[in-house]
Amino acid sequence: GQTLLRTTDGGVNWIPYDCAPLSWIGCLFFIDKVNGWISGAEGFMAVTADGGKTWSPLNSGTTRNIAEHCFVDADTGWYVARGPGTVATTSDGGATWQFQTYPIDDNPTYVAFIDENTGWIAGIGGSMLKTVTGGW
Repeated sequence: GQTLLRTTDGGVNWIPYDCAPLSWIGCLFFIDKVNGWISGAEGFMAVTADGGKTWSPLNSGTTRNIAEHCFVDADTGWYVARGPGTVATTSDGGATWQFQTYPIDDNPTYVAFIDENTGWIAGIGGSMLKTVTGGW
């Protein structure tokens, strides 16, 4: 398994928290001090609402490796998964996910959104996609 480390003093001290037994964690993302998500191998995803003290598992709807996820608020987010390329979006904080069409033959590696409509996906093969409608 892997261990998450949490700091409450700007990085002077780190507190370990056990994480699910994963071969790897793809992404850890917080939108503020308390709301965050973690994702990784075999579709693993979990959410925290207390700054990482406790984590609740989410059903990502996939068994693929989630490379990265991002959220623009506590409800709206996206993830990308590999093998083959997968994109999913949520409007309820990750409780449910809707799959989108990934329009090219490349494995997505990064996803970033600046609001609910404008975002980018970068692929492992060098591709770059942009949306202004919230999806593909």
